[in-house]
Amino acid sequence: MKKTPSQFSQPAAAGKFFLSLGRFYERLYRVPGVGESLVRGFCRNLGRISFYSPSGLKRSDNLQGVKETLVESCRKMGFKMELSGEKPDQFEFFILECPYRYHRPDQQGVCDAAMDMDRVMFRLCGGDLRVEETIPGGASKCRITMHKI
Repeated sequence: MKKTPSQFSQPAAAGKFFLSLGRFYERLYRVPGVGESLVRGFCRNLGRISFYSPSGLKRSDNLQGVKETLVESCRKMGFKMELSGEKPDQFEFFILECPYRYHRPDQQGVCDAAMDMDRVMFRLCGGDLRVEETIPGGASKCRITMHKI
């Protein structure tokens, strides 16, 4: 039986790494007056580094290629996700469990800032990632749409 992306579990080392990174973002986010900007800047640059690294993601000229890149990336990182609806110019997917373990309403701001990494990374891949619903915002899973640029 072939595994779907949602059947992969996050490797223990990756889970610890993302948990530590999430805590770092939270601490940085709390810096008065500049915390949000610091997290967004850090994450945007991390997104660029991730894309341009030797084992990074690839640019695609179509939305199907972006989707394949997303699924492979989630599989490698062990993120629990599932694909949902698809239209010619967009597709929807769910992240079932936050890799940073954000789940409280007071983490909604840092969650959005941290998602700048994914926004930048997938913009470079050829997609426009939009976070529609989040676990810290009260949803049971994060709902994200990817649009054709």
